[in-house]
Amino acid sequence: MSRLGDLYKAMETLRKEGLSLNDDLERQVSELEVICHSPNS
Repeated sequence: MSRLGDLYKAMETLRKEGLSLNDDLERQVSELEVICHSPNS
């Protein structure tokens, strides 16, 4: 699994445990996903 996939899995685990994620963290992860899936990466 990629590091990004590991991050998503960790975020899912935190949500299942009832912990909220910071909106800034959510935005940064979304930006990472875009960067990782861009043709220039």
